[in-house]
Amino acid sequence: MFDPSRTVYLNRLIRSTTATPHAPNELPSLSISSHKAPAKPKFLACKKPTKKCHKKKKKCCPKLTFTERSYNDIPVLDTWTRLPYQDTSLQTTYSYAVTNQGLAQIIAQIQVSADCKHAAEDVTVQVHPGETVVLVPLRFLKYTRCCLKTTQTSTQSLCNVYYQAQSNSR
Repeated sequence: MFDPSRTVYLNRLIRSTTATPHAPNELPSLSISSHKAPAKPKFLACKKPTKKCHKKKKKCCPKLTFTERSYNDIPVLDTWTRLPYQDTSLQTTYSYAVTNQGLAQIIAQIQVSADCKHAAEDVTVQVHPGETVVLVPLRFLKYTRCCLKTTQTSTQSLCNVYYQAQSNSR
């Protein structure tokens, strides 16, 4: 059945799109593209901060602050040695590197806490003599700390612990 409103719609569509030449009795071949432009990233990192982007306070030049705390030559016994809590509430990325310099195998554990009084176990790994491991907390609470002990009773070891973190300065 012939519908005149459909013909008007098709004629408008034909005029508004790119059509290839055609014979009078043929319908034109339409080239309609559904390609979408890629979305712009919300946060662009530039290599060199410019005065222009800092004056306008755009999020184009992130300022990262690096924090590091080293605990060297820590004696590790068969009871837990607890390092001080680190306030990780404003850190975007943080980790602990544990280097076992002694002859006994040790257990390194990350604990998280909301108030520095009550702690929960997060990540636990064994560190063999001469080995370095990196521990990254899986859960988030305001404070984290590293705890160490040897795997066997009456043994002693020596280790270094490095806490490193990055945070945005804005």
